[in-house]
Amino acid sequence: MIYQLTYTSKALGTISDKDIQDILYNSKVNNDTLKISGCLLFYNHKFYQILEGDEADVLHLFELIKKDERHSEVKIVGTSFTKKRLYKEWGMLYQPINRSFVTEQEIEQFKQNLLLLENFTETSTEAEIWFWREIKKGLLLKEVNSKEKAINR
Repeated sequence: MIYQLTYTSKALGTISDKDIQDILYNSKVNNDTLKISGCLLFYNHKFYQILEGDEADVLHLFELIKKDERHSEVKIVGTSFTKKRLYKEWGMLYQPINRSFVTEQEIEQFKQNLLLLENFTETSTEAEIWFWREIKKGLLLKEVNSKEKAINR
């Protein structure tokens, strides 16, 4: 059986696009070495990740992830076992931190693409369901916060 673990965390305010690129590179190297697959999403200074592989390897990697000083409030939101990997060929999706490189239209398209992707993904385990639930919550929270700021002006 393949073990799945979904977690979320908050990036520190000082995190940069270079940090995100470094995380992507190191994740690829570590995950390939440990035969761990998954998906990592970075959006609005928050990480959402599902890891899948041997239980001991996933838990070992998660312990390393928790120690990374570029984020805080690391919490597991779901774990489960499955017969097959869902995220074997997946990688990382992220919205650049420096918003001067993207337009509001591109941000909206990014969010719509994520919601479409979730609709086409076969989720059957608790960890998979929580992964997408947290992402949707994060996307909607950004919209609610933006509306509240506009109202308070």
